[in-house]
Amino acid sequence: MKVIDALVEEQIEIRDWILGDRNERYWVQQDEMRVEDGLRVEVKKLKNMLAISLSVVFVLLAVVVVAWMT
Repeated sequence: MKVIDALVEEQIEIRDWILGDRNERYWVQQDEMRVEDGLRVEVKKLKNMLAISLSVVFVLLAVVVVAWMT
C-alpha cells in the first residue's frame, strides 16, 4: 500500500509540475503576443507618418518647381 501511495504522490507531483510548466509557457506566450501587437501598432504609426512626410515633401517640391517655372 505504501508503494502505491508513493507512486500516486509521485504522479501527482509530476502532473502538478507539468501543469505549472504549461501555465508558465502560456503566460509567456501571451506576454510575447502583447509585445508583438504593440510593435505592430508602432510600425503602423511610423508608416503613416512616413507617408504623410513624403506627401508633404512632394507637395513642397511641386510648389518649388511651379514657382521656378513661372
